Amino acid sequence: MLNISDDIESMRDLSRWERPVHGHASLDAFLATKSLQDGIHAIAYRGVYLEFNLHRRASKSMLVFFNAALSSRTSDVKLPAFSGTRAPHATDACVLMVSDPGLYLDRDIRLAWYAGASGMRLQEDMAKVLRHIQDVLSIARMVLYGASGGGFAALYYAPFLRNAIAVPCNPQINLLIYSPGILGRYLRTAYGYKGAPSAFESADIPDRPTVRIRPEHVRGSRIVYLQNALDARHFNREFLPFLHEQGFSRGRGVVEVHSDRLVSVCGDNWGEGHRAPPAKFVYDLLHSLTKTDGWDRLPETIPALYARTANRFRQVVLKLENGGFTAQAVLHEPQGEDEITMVLYRDDIEIETIRVASAEFGRFSCAADNGRYRVTARAARDHSTEEKTWGDRLLSLFRTRNVFDEMRSRVVVVG
Repeated sequence: MLNISDDIESMRDLSRWERPVHGHASLDAFLATKSLQDGIHAIAYRGVYLEFNLHRRASKSMLVFFNAALSSRTSDVKLPAFSGTRAPHATDACVLMVSDPGLYLDRDIRLAWYAGASGMRLQEDMAKVLRHIQDVLSIARMVLYGASGGGFAALYYAPFLRNAIAVPCNPQINLLIYSPGILGRYLRTAYGYKGAPSAFESADIPDRPTVRIRPEHVRGSRIVYLQNALDARHFNREFLPFLHEQGFSRGRGVVEVHSDRLVSVCGDNWGEGHRAPPAKFVYDLLHSLTKTDGWDRLPETIPALYARTANRFRQVVLKLENGGFTAQAVLHEPQGEDEITMVLYRDDIEIETIRVASAEFGRFSCAADNGRYRVTARAARDHSTEEKTWGDRLLSLFRTRNVFDEMRSRVVVVG
């Protein structure tokens, strides 16, 4: 085993998580443990770290989170990277957040799909780690969630676990058709592969990982596949082919039960592009799946969750025009009196606020200096159909100003 280098240590900052830290000298040392304490576990692993954040509960169900691509890899971005940080407040199940050790391979890598590297058979070893956690904590039910690249991991690892449910969100199914630049950088760094990324499966590469989720791999797994209908690339190149290979087609329903092991949720109000559903929908869905009857109740549970948590925004667009910015926000069902608040940010600092009606273009007065710009649109949510009791209605009076739907635009880079 390689020693952990100073450069690897400079990529880390465990203190920011404010959790107890438990170190393990090797993978074998971790797999020999008879108990697992609450907190962050850091396994010295092939010259880097395999880290996970464990929130223990009395429950025998567990939510497992795999991270998507990091938004950036500046010197300020430290590892480990944990997704699902709101989960401990949204469920009474155990929660496990797993950071991808492949992110330590190079400071330019933002996504590694939990697929390892030469000399790092992560797909094999991660399966052992997850099974060990399940055994030590006597977990009866595991629900694996990941968005985008994390969705690939959720689908890949679910078959290795007892009574597992995979919940991929806008996942990559076939890495070989992903962005050649991002995939190529990872393959060069992790496996020394310099050929065309699309030809990786036929290359003579030691420890070559699985890079495509095939039907036979997930045939015995239960899957709730979440797909944004307005993410055209993943809808057409990943989602539909995945269903087709399983022998299914897709209709126009939000929720479709394809078999007793495959359910798909296809939303058109999560925002345009590679966007996940509202967090409230995701966490409520995951929590429902941790229950004994969670899978069987999906046909009733998902439509109710979807209706209660659906985002009213269909699209938010920011454009650079004549040295300034215009923005447009479109609601699915405008109600005539809707006023949309749009806030412009430069490098994540709020600089201007305007108000417009749905589908109208608004113009910001500030000039476009160098920087990264985005706009956040907000619209008040009408809870009149959701409040059930006088107590609920009274409570809503105190929270009306803070209850709204929100969506962000894509980033516009100037300079």
